[in-house]
Amino acid sequence: MPSSQRQEVFNVLLAQLLQERGAVVAPESIMYTGAQKARQMPDVIVNFQGLRTAIEGEVDAANAKDKAVASAMHRVETGVAHIGVGVVYPASLRAVEFSQLKSELAHAKLEIAVVTETGSSGFVSGDVDHLERTLRSTFEQLIKEDIVAEAVALIDAAVDRFAIPALDYRGIWGRIIDSLGGPTDEKVQEKLTALERGAFVRVGGLIVLNAMIFHDVLATNHKKLTRLVDITPKMSLLLFPEQWEYILDNINYYSIFHLARRIFNDFGTSAWGTQEALRFMVKTALKISEQRAALRHDLMGRVYHRLLADAKYLGTYYTSIPAATLLLKLALRPSVWEIEWNDLDALRHFRVADLACGTGTLLMAAADVISDNYISAAAERGEKIRLEEFHNLLVENIIHGYDVLTSALHLTASTLASRTPHISFHGMNLTTMPLGGKDSKLGSIEFLQGGEVKAELNLFANPAPEQVTGEGMAILPSASLPSLDLCVMNPPFTRSVGGNLLFGSLPGNAQNCRNA
Repeated sequence: MPSSQRQEVFNVLLAQLLQERGAVVAPESIMYTGAQKARQMPDVIVNFQGLRTAIEGEVDAANAKDKAVASAMHRVETGVAHIGVGVVYPASLRAVEFSQLKSELAHAKLEIAVVTETGSSGFVSGDVDHLERTLRSTFEQLIKEDIVAEAVALIDAAVDRFAIPALDYRGIWGRIIDSLGGPTDEKVQEKLTALERGAFVRVGGLIVLNAMIFHDVLATNHKKLTRLVDITPKMSLLLFPEQWEYILDNINYYSIFHLARRIFNDFGTSAWGTQEALRFMVKTALKISEQRAALRHDLMGRVYHRLLADAKYLGTYYTSIPAATLLLKLALRPSVWEIEWNDLDALRHFRVADLACGTGTLLMAAADVISDNYISAAAERGEKIRLEEFHNLLVENIIHGYDVLTSALHLTASTLASRTPHISFHGMNLTTMPLGGKDSKLGSIEFLQGGEVKAELNLFANPAPEQVTGEGMAILPSASLPSLDLCVMNPPFTRSVGGNLLFGSLPGNAQNCRNA
């Protein structure tokens, strides 16, 4: 009498069939545990064209399609997989002898739905060969569709809209420049070119828009926060600084909302055009928030560096995302490291740092590759993927970033948090380095003299190191560099030439020394 087969066995056999057709690469645990029905089945995560692909199956019954696609969607939304496959198996397979099950499954009529960051394909009927063709067409479509590029274009338009009224008022753009750590002397501010003022103001708008997006993400789990979709034209926009204060007091995320709240207040809502600009930003933030998967990408970093590309007033040079991804995939490929990537206790002591991190493109790439290493290793060994615990130690232990620009670090912190917005972090190892002062500090270059950079008392920007924590920016007596496993950076160690204002707080003769 045939035994009743479990759906986990179907998932494993389906992965084997796909590998035999050359469609996927499956870990050894998938290939050799199918017959061992008594043991716990591993998570079925295979590699398709370099993308983690999760197979989530249900045996045909009431709500089977809904359950299968929901499971596949959850895998994609939480970052476990890049592609999710929801499969409904015919109930008749349960009665097939195990020795015949793989052969029967190869010709069975399946209900298949493929889920990606852009959504679900919907269910279609077909066999394993049809699933293989569907995966290939999905990959081709993913190459054509760039939700990140679309989101970046939306952000660009909203930031430009924010800048129009701000640049019309000396008080608004002057306050925003102050908040972003630019020159505070009015005479120096007046000497800024229109391009330089515009860059400051647009960075401020980017930070406000970023906070609106993350506000909406948090509002899905916090009833005291107003969803963007519920904000009517008659509602006061002052709800943002009010609710951001609530977030700061009760939820934290200081790294995102403290500076945004300050810039929002600098911008105000009373001057001509400000309310219209802010309401346009709300609509834009809602569109991007609805594309939740795009939030895992370095959206703000792309726009931030585009804003500064012409002015080069802060000596910033953007590392492209493809270059960062390639670099970190090579540097962190599992075969060259003597570490068990599935062992969270071992990963807790792993350290990766960027000493000139900017908005964190290289750190995000490192986080992605380490995530891939962990998930793949855990799935291969048939272990439970403890994603929440992993993301906590990734942010709180593994990733370290240093920069002299507070605005850039705020965006780094935001991108890290946006990977898993439902998880609160007690701290992030993101440190603003001291620059200038009576000892002419040089940011992370000071680490060449040792693993600690002491603070000093002076009147210039960044007199002391600051670190992003869950509760706020902590003023540190010194910045510490841990013992690193990997240091990766594209350092914009720069001179004060060509309108570069990075050393704008220094007197002229000191700036000239930088040019030597």
